[in-house]
Amino acid sequence: MNKYLSTLLVVYLAFTNVVSADTENIIAFDKSEAKYRVGEIFSLDIIATNLTISEGGGINLEYDASIIHVVEVSIDTGAWSLGSQIGDIDNNAGIVRDILFSSFKGALGNVKIAKVLFQAIGKGKSSIVITESAKNPFASSGQRMTVNFSPVDIHVIRAR
Repeated sequence: MNKYLSTLLVVYLAFTNVVSADTENIIAFDKSEAKYRVGEIFSLDIIATNLTISEGGGINLEYDASIIHVVEVSIDTGAWSLGSQIGDIDNNAGIVRDILFSSFKGALGNVKIAKVLFQAIGKGKSSIVITESAKNPFASSGQRMTVNFSPVDIHVIRAR
């Protein structure tokens, strides 16, 4: 009986560690899907959810440049006051490289990273994918940390 309970406890602990690892340090947009019309300008916030203490990091955005363009990126300096870089916007390639942000005291919990302003330029669907910047990986106490990224799907329909 004790061996059975020990095995059950090990399985339970392994499962709860996997679940918690998947729910911590999530970098995503404030929406998972949205619909806009051609010509419309819209904004999406990039949010860190369940962030264990982090001194900062960096991200890239990839999107279909025939559907949407990035107009502007602004870092939330309330949370990331040490230094930031809005990244290099390349609407021909459909990428924003190296949106970098940092905080001396560290950020914890649910924290806004940036607001991104977009313009819908063509009909269709574009996923906006977030990846980690090689220039400034996410860190905690000076050590690289694992983060999970979630994309957003943007549907653009014809103008009225």
